Amino acid sequence: MEGAFRQEAAPVRQEAAVRGTRLATLIIGAAVLVAGLAGCGATPAPAGPGSPSPAPTTPPTGLPTPLSETKAETAPPVTGPLGRLTCPGDTWPPYDVPSELPGVSVQALDQYHLVILNNTGRDYSYRISGWEAAQLETCVGLAELEVERGPLAAGRRMETALGYLMGRPRVPVFVGIWDRPCGEACVADPIALLQLVRSPQEPPES
Repeated sequence: MEGAFRQEAAPVRQEAAVRGTRLATLIIGAAVLVAGLAGCGATPAPAGPGSPSPAPTTPPTGLPTPLSETKAETAPPVTGPLGRLTCPGDTWPPYDVPSELPGVSVQALDQYHLVILNNTGRDYSYRISGWEAAQLETCVGLAELEVERGPLAAGRRMETALGYLMGRPRVPVFVGIWDRPCGEACVADPIALLQLVRSPQEPPES
């Protein structure tokens, strides 16, 4: 009977020994992991006398320059009949386009009226605008005073008025010409910018 009990107890002791070995392995592994994590956040000890100083960190290249170190974009002032224009991109005349267009012309009839002639075989669009200098937040730029816009059919002679610019003879007036329809949402530059020579003549009495 005692021999049978010893035979049954032997496998139990072996299984317990195996479990104990596995548990010890897990505990050791956990201890190693904790030690490794602690080492990642550890602060190195200060260098003692005679120890070499750490090499200075070189900032990475290719990164954007801080805003405080950038220089504001500047442009040389443009001088014209409206004075000095200092806003980047502003020019005089207002667009860097030809001042003439073969077959198309503008002419003042009097102080208040003008005529636009299209002596060509193609359709255009036009826009009549005055221009003045405006003090913006950081510079002096151009402000457009639009009078009217519309189609300019082939062979057409169109008379119109200067609208609210009638009483402002010192305001330069230009007629921009586009080779396609250019409505209120149009932001394309004209193909030509024709300057209107203002007339001192009073309009005829009606």
